[in-house]
Amino acid sequence: MFEKFAERVTKFTGSATAFFLAMGIIVVWLISGYFNHWSEAHTTLIHIFTTIITFLMVFVLQHGQNKDTLAMHKKMDELIRATEGARNDMAGLEKQPVEKIMEADIKK
Repeated sequence: MFEKFAERVTKFTGSATAFFLAMGIIVVWLISGYFNHWSEAHTTLIHIFTTIITFLMVFVLQHGQNKDTLAMHKKMDELIRATEGARNDMAGLEKQPVEKIMEADIKK
């Protein structure tokens, strides 16, 4: 369930529609701020709204990044295994400690 939700949110937030929707919200907030004489409640409203959205988006975007990275590693591993002359020990290298990854390009 979260998988489909995260995909939809990620796709939507990367669209022009989302950008213009966000711009519209800001314009409405600016106009209403003018008529409300920039009250503290009005200013706090946008801060709370943006903080909550940002907090939630961190998890949604990280999920998408994790999925893309995993898929890329699987594809690269398959290409390494299928390529004659490629070093098969490089497949799955991302699961190793940083020190081992640093040493991997030294060995030939």
